[in-house]
Amino acid sequence: MSAAARSWPARAARSSSRCPEGRASDSGLAGNHLLEFAGPGPGGRFLYITGSCGYAGGLSRLDLRAGTVDVLARGRRVCGSRMLVDGDRLVLAANPLPVPRPGAASRILVVDRRTGRMRHAIRTPGSIVDLAVAG
Repeated sequence: MSAAARSWPARAARSSSRCPEGRASDSGLAGNHLLEFAGPGPGGRFLYITGSCGYAGGLSRLDLRAGTVDVLARGRRVCGSRMLVDGDRLVLAANPLPVPRPGAASRILVVDRRTGRMRHAIRTPGSIVDLAVAG
């Protein structure tokens, strides 16, 4: 599967065995600079898309089988420049600025990947460059 994005209008291109290369779907996250896509791995049904906290933010889920998009969260309450799938959760690096900057406090967000509801927000003293989940 491959993924690419254009920032205006926010669109996600995808390909899989059911979706031909280059077919596009609107992510529902207009006004964003889309930096991150995440999926549970090969054979996964959904691709998650997050908008940058320095732009409009938000979270959507692209169903790769049906070709539909559900916006799970709008605005900067749920946003991120990095994202991982961890079981039934998404872990996001929520930097307040479009580009990580030393000394700019950020948050690590833990979000329910089915509903888009935030479970936890952990403040960090500086910008987050990347994420890793172990366990």
